[in-house]
Amino acid sequence: SSFRRSQRLRLAAAAATCDFMPGETVVHQGELIDAAWILMSGQLHQDGDEEFPSVVHAECLGQEQLEHETCEYSEGKVVATEMSEVLKVDKANFVQIAKSFRGNVDPV
Repeated sequence: SSFRRSQRLRLAAAAATCDFMPGETVVHQGELIDAAWILMSGQLHQDGDEEFPSVVHAECLGQEQLEHETCEYSEGKVVATEMSEVLKVDKANFVQIAKSFRGNVDPV
């Protein structure tokens, strides 16, 4: 899912930057999803899924679960397959930003 430009700016302002080395776990299976992880560079792999492509546009992990505002748990382990930079946006900020833009038109 792509974010509008103004959403991306607000998400970036609310985010913490995290770096992961190859083989390092980003999200553990069964872990409470309390943040969205936006892949900025590098590559991640989720158990049983195809590898996420190297970033051309930001890939967001956890977005669907956070938008439902229920307690969701990770179905698989996510691991960095190469040096990766991700932005971590906590659930409260992510939900607030997503809600504030519903129904508004904003160029990408």
